[in-house]
Amino acid sequence: MPLSGWASFTAQTTSEPWSSFERARRFIESRDTQSATTALQAILEIPGLESRHYLQAYHFLADLGVTPIRELSKNVLGVVVEVGMKVGPDLIAGYTDHHARYYNYSGAGVVWERPDGALDTTIDEFTS
Repeated sequence: MPLSGWASFTAQTTSEPWSSFERARRFIESRDTQSATTALQAILEIPGLESRHYLQAYHFLADLGVTPIRELSKNVLGVVVEVGMKVGPDLIAGYTDHHARYYNYSGAGVVWERPDGALDTTIDEFTS
């Protein structure tokens, strides 16, 4: 998803990391890539976020031509697998913070926000 779409979900939110994503979006729209880079890099410094937030920040930084910090670029934060079906793709994503997503080609899906540890071992096996 482009930054404009990612940030638009959170325009009314003032908490992090959403406010930084929104700031980065505004900076990019005003062609201030240096400030956008700074806002996105700040997200990488926030402890305790979901893996997908860090991954999105890295993705948007790459769009700006910024290479990740070498030590951090070796960390696996998640795995996404897309399986081609006759009528469309199925997609599963597992993250090292034990969150997961499954999207069926039909449009149905499951979002696992780790309400308990029931899938921790399965997600660990998937992401390692």
